[in-house]
Amino acid sequence: MLRYGIIGSGNMGQEHIRYLKMLPDAQVTAIADPDREMRQAAASLAGPRTQVFEDYHDLLAAGLVDALVIASPN
Repeated sequence: MLRYGIIGSGNMGQEHIRYLKMLPDAQVTAIADPDREMRQAAASLAGPRTQVFEDYHDLLAAGLVDALVIASPN
């Protein structure tokens, strides 16, 4: 199982979550976004075991991911 972290959970971040859920050996385990509503929407989409963080530094320090998708704005 490859554990993914998503940094940025707006439209593009949520789209990546949808695609990652289609992969049999992928799981979104962590999401980081400063916007609480976007974090909650993405966490609902990713599943109940996904941990959410306001700051991406905390996500990185948690040791929950093997790979990252960075979907933050330019």
